[in-house]
Amino acid sequence: MPFSDQGLDMSGIKARLLNLIENLSDDSLLILLKKAEGLPSKGIRKHLRKFSPINVNFIVQDQEFKGIAQNISYSGVFIETSGTFSMGSKVSLSFVLNGIQNPIKITAEVVRISSRGIGVKFKNLIKQQEKMIKFLVDSG
Repeated sequence: MPFSDQGLDMSGIKARLLNLIENLSDDSLLILLKKAEGLPSKGIRKHLRKFSPINVNFIVQDQEFKGIAQNISYSGVFIETSGTFSMGSKVSLSFVLNGIQNPIKITAEVVRISSRGIGVKFKNLIKQQEKMIKFLVDSG
């Protein structure tokens, strides 16, 4: 049955989704989960995101980690990584951008945790860091 939003309230939409989910194969469920985790959970995002993988080193509670920043915005970044993290944890990020000799070092806070990694919000950016992030997000 093709999708039509005519006459469907939120409970009808949820019921239809659950019905569709119940009939998916295990492989399709995993694909759906990965796609759903990438969707904004609270309306439209405030900031443009750039989807470009960047290697990132970071420290959380005196432990060093490596990950891949999968998308970055003016306010934060999602880092694909493994490990156990807590909401609100302080994160010290370090990454290198093409054309910039020294690594960018930024303080952030864990604001999202998923099976794929963590979302962090930048904290106390100085003007130079803001300019570098803006350049990165706005560049092709």
